[in-house]
Amino acid sequence: MNRFFKMIACLSLSTQLVTNCGISMDNVIQLNLGSRTVLPFVTMLILNANFDTNALRIDDQRFIDFVTAEAKLITDQDIKFYKAPLTTGMITFPGNRVVVNAAYYDVIINIFDKISNQGIDALTPQEHADLKALKFIVQHEAAHCKKHHIYKKVIVNTIIGGSLWSAYLALKDKIDSTWKRVGALVLFGSISSGLTNAYSRFTEREADSLVAGVEPCEGAVAFFDDLLKRYTPENNYLMYMLSEGYPTTHPALSERKRTFQDRVQKEYGHCSVE
Repeated sequence: MNRFFKMIACLSLSTQLVTNCGISMDNVIQLNLGSRTVLPFVTMLILNANFDTNALRIDDQRFIDFVTAEAKLITDQDIKFYKAPLTTGMITFPGNRVVVNAAYYDVIINIFDKISNQGIDALTPQEHADLKALKFIVQHEAAHCKKHHIYKKVIVNTIIGGSLWSAYLALKDKIDSTWKRVGALVLFGSISSGLTNAYSRFTEREADSLVAGVEPCEGAVAFFDDLLKRYTPENNYLMYMLSEGYPTTHPALSERKRTFQDRVQKEYGHCSVE
């Protein structure tokens, strides 16, 4: 209940500030819905321009060997890998571009250096687990490329935003008070976020399912277990809520782990990691 009253208080304060600044709630709502319509395309154009001018493309042969030999990508598309200090593992962007967390990149390079110098038997159990988990992550992002998920998300998000914007324009003359417009802003914003997040979760499940058909179970389970250990209410409450308590763009980690195990069990008759 406290969260509910805080939300109401924030809405009231925001409404008062908007009114005092001489901005109508109608303009706020149209700006919100309009941005949801055009922002996906604008963001894609900005990202493409940024990649072409500023991104650090990975050309290290050790990483290329990992992708082509060790990971054996599930798609024959030309995927371009880049390195950046991300807060997550890897992210797929338009143009079959996959950005790799700099820390993950370093783990891959260190493991391959160790294999080259000392042989694969020199790897510790944790390094073996890391290698399997990284193979799953690379395959998962390759699956997004194979299914063209990024472009589909842009199209779906634009359709959702445009449809809600059109609906508001058709109904706005009947919304004759500030508080009704605040309610419309919350309602249309919630519908937009709910639908776009639901489609995003669908694409994540589809990518996991595609990888489950070609990749052993151990890597995915090791990856999910690692995140489940790190994202706990005690260690990182925000990430716990986003990944388990209130999933948004991705299904809950525990659900993804269970679904992946079930799919591998169905495909191969076993999943050796519990």
